[in-house]
Amino acid sequence: MPVTVQTEKYGTSRFIERTPFLPLLSVLVVLLALFLSIFFPEIIEQDRVQVQPQETVKLDSIRMERDPIGALRIDVKAILPSNTWVTYQIELLDPQGERLAAARKEAWRESGIWREDGESGTWSESDVLGGLDVRLGKEQQEDVTIAISVEEHGTKAGRLLEDPVPFQVTVEKGVIDTRYLIAGLFGTSAFSLLSLLSFRNTGKPAIRKQINDSDVGARAILGGHNSLIKVVVLIEADETSPPYMNVDLWVKDGQGEQIYSETLTARMRFHKDDNGEIQKAVDRVSKFFVLERRGSYGFYVEVRPDEPVDRTTLTVRENVKTITGKNPVVNITVS
Repeated sequence: MPVTVQTEKYGTSRFIERTPFLPLLSVLVVLLALFLSIFFPEIIEQDRVQVQPQETVKLDSIRMERDPIGALRIDVKAILPSNTWVTYQIELLDPQGERLAAARKEAWRESGIWREDGESGTWSESDVLGGLDVRLGKEQQEDVTIAISVEEHGTKAGRLLEDPVPFQVTVEKGVIDTRYLIAGLFGTSAFSLLSLLSFRNTGKPAIRKQINDSDVGARAILGGHNSLIKVVVLIEADETSPPYMNVDLWVKDGQGEQIYSETLTARMRFHKDDNGEIQKAVDRVSKFFVLERRGSYGFYVEVRPDEPVDRTTLTVRENVKTITGKNPVVNITVS
């Protein structure tokens, strides 16, 4: 019985899956939040105070408002000479003097001279910045007071000091803690990458056959108007492989009649060891089909030239989805 084959070519636009774009959208949202976080902070107070050990200094009260975005950030930087330290406490008090929030900081600054192999230089390290990030709860606004207390002040040699410690105090409102946004950016980016990579293996496996030769083939029941079929051929060759190899692909119907054939080109990628010697050459080629009538179909592959080929793997999946519509599809109708 003669077989009539009609072939039509178009793109994979009707098989696009939008789901992987949702993680990408979340990445864009986080990036936008990071960008906008630059413009929200506003300095509302800058002051410099000196605090004696065992004393507490209160700054003038400030009006704290409950903003929809960001927090009130109080940065207190100890101005220390080299090789000294100070332990200080930052408190945020309400109009009645009750503590709303507090933080304790052990600040230090050290420096010295290093010598090694006849060379020398100086070094300096410090950790002097403490602070608080606070937001109002139910109140829309409240007058608050910042109080700084010095518990101990001393030298690296272990001697306690009675000298006052200068502090630089900076208060900003609308501050966004970008540490969480950066962590979110890494998380959403990794999820987006995994989501995109997973699309290489979408669909239901119909055929997977591997042979240590240059030709492979297998048959399966698949197809249908709404089923996108993806044929993937993985080639592994030895060091004598040419840069390009031909991959002959045939598709046969249930009666064994050839309904499609095409020669694809594989651009081999050479893998080298630490000495620069070629270990193997690999590449994968793929082809998309729509077989309008569901039935038994055979897929056959032969790689040319066959001498360098070590292994050929044929994989066929159906009900495949794509993330772009640019992949060419061969639509085959057999009657």
